[in-house]
Amino acid sequence: MDTVALHRNVEDIVGQYEGLVSADAAERQRTEGELLFAGLDELMGKYEDDLGINKRDRRDETFERLNLPALTPYQISSFLEATSRYEAEINYNYITSLFLTHLIRESYNAGHNGFVLNIYKPLNQLCRKLKGKEGDPIEITINGDLGGFFAEDARDISVKAGDIGIYCAVEGRRVSIEARNVGGDCLEKAQHCTVKAESIGVYCSMVGKHNSVTAATIGQLCGQFASNSVFRVSDKASIAGLKKYVQRWEGNRIYFIAPDGKERRVYRWI
Repeated sequence: MDTVALHRNVEDIVGQYEGLVSADAAERQRTEGELLFAGLDELMGKYEDDLGINKRDRRDETFERLNLPALTPYQISSFLEATSRYEAEINYNYITSLFLTHLIRESYNAGHNGFVLNIYKPLNQLCRKLKGKEGDPIEITINGDLGGFFAEDARDISVKAGDIGIYCAVEGRRVSIEARNVGGDCLEKAQHCTVKAESIGVYCSMVGKHNSVTAATIGQLCGQFASNSVFRVSDKASIAGLKKYVQRWEGNRIYFIAPDGKERRVYRWI
């Protein structure tokens, strides 16, 4: 067989193989789409049933009874999109947050990570008591804003979001947050947590331990009774507030972020 003929035969074989791979990929996508639709349909049935249960009758253990599936991050995003038509329901905020939290937990425990949620209506109590593993945090990106009590008593999660409401990561452990604006009382009684934002409300990291707080502006009474924590701000008025309430003898440090981006440690305060 001459070289030209051999080359053509190789091209034919490669072309046939690529055709088989493409056909297999298309079939796999079609099958996954069908499974996703069927799984989503069943999940939405459970979700719709729970929307009608009074909030005060709900308990976290009820979701153990529901036996929610271990979905992929993409499937969880699809579920969230499907809930949007129920936003007018009185229990929408509460039930949607709990379903999402438990779905993320099951998915993470099954080996998935890197969750992306497109949120159009701020949800309260999302990721409450959600627990990852130390050194392998649950990674979540929120395209949108969040309500209050986000990641309350959570462990080992890393989150990027728009605005976040009050009481964010209260009593959390190893929670990392990057946001545009964060409401008051974030990181209260939290330990080994990090928050970075343009602005942070009052009482941040109150009674917190080993936390890191970075913002352009920060509210009053932040860092009160905190210990072994670091506060970085670029607003001089915020520096004055921190110097008034953060206790230096508890191992805390304050840094002023200068306009050139360099950090300058503040040494003199009460």
